Amino acid sequence: MSWAERAKSAAGTALIQVVGRRTLARTARFLTNVARLDATNDMLCNGETLVQETVIAHTVPGTKLVAADVGAHTGQWTNQLLARARGRDLAVHAFEPVSSTAALFRQNVTDGGVTLNVEALSDKPGTAEISVYAAGMGINALVPDSALPASYREPVRLTTFDDYCRERSLDEVSLMKIDAEGHDLFVLRGAASMFAGQKIAVAQFEYNHRWIWSRVFLRDVFEFAGQCGYRLGKVTQRGIEFYAAWDKELEKFQEGNYVLCRADWVSHFPRIRWWAEDRSS
Repeated sequence: MSWAERAKSAAGTALIQVVGRRTLARTARFLTNVARLDATNDMLCNGETLVQETVIAHTVPGTKLVAADVGAHTGQWTNQLLARARGRDLAVHAFEPVSSTAALFRQNVTDGGVTLNVEALSDKPGTAEISVYAAGMGINALVPDSALPASYREPVRLTTFDDYCRERSLDEVSLMKIDAEGHDLFVLRGAASMFAGQKIAVAQFEYNHRWIWSRVFLRDVFEFAGQCGYRLGKVTQRGIEFYAAWDKELEKFQEGNYVLCRADWVSHFPRIRWWAEDRSS
């Protein structure tokens, strides 16, 4: 062991003796989240509105804005988009499979340009059951946490975004937002033809520990993005942290939102360097 390693070990032992392991671990986690720009899961301060504003600002005036809200929940994301795109020609296709949550969406979102589909998107059509914990609860999921018993299970219809776009003649999608509680990668795979044809400008998806229940990784999205010719980055309140390739440091299952960005859209976003690449700080 080198002198530097011995010094680190001694410093760590001293800190544990002074503050205790629990306090040290919680403080270290807080500082790590600050350094990684991992914000609270609130779209008003985690960078999600920055994504909406950027897409609106760089969509050619006079052309129709088409958005998809997958895992629409009670309508907050859609209402924020509607408010920011006021005066623009906007169509939103929302997907919320839980019937009681869809009812709340209808109460909260009354704009005529919004189409609500009470079904789930996946990588293939069919049927499934979704675990429901409560109406409007954000963790209702197709692949639930086995340690958290659901109140009941509700049958849902599954379709793919490719099929949906083909049936409705949607040739171009400006912004696709996915919050599918660990099922996000399957939603992306169900839009493979749209991505392969470069028909989706920007897609935002949520990544967190619920991906564990689906047995998928962020690395899988990097592979998908590479096949389709898209760039992948993390959404932060300061801009998008784009990555050249997957790295094990990214696979933390920490709550956050990411974007798949078509190459011609990357320059439209404010960008920040990844901390592992930014040697100046």
